[in-house]
Amino acid sequence: TRDFVFVEDIVAANIRALSSKKDFAIYNVSTSRETSVNTIANQLLKISGKSCKIEHQSPVKGEVLRNSLDNHLIIEELAWKPNIDLQEGLNRTWDFFNTSL
Repeated sequence: TRDFVFVEDIVAANIRALSSKKDFAIYNVSTSRETSVNTIANQLLKISGKSCKIEHQSPVKGEVLRNSLDNHLIIEELAWKPNIDLQEGLNRTWDFFNTSL
């Protein structure tokens, strides 16, 4: 699993951090939600209207299998939170690449 964050939310978090009065701080820019790569693949298939076989492979040695970060500090100190949920982010990403390529 991974903690997927839409790029516009990441940009907004960085702008908030740069605009803050703090000299130094470390924040987790995250949704605090785990999503499997399999879920992403299946949602993209639905969005695209395409079909294909999803092939699963064994994890690479040393790969982090689950990843979800705690974002409470950035919410508390910078009043930032992610605004684009996973489905909307995937829709926007699909639309961008579908019209750009």
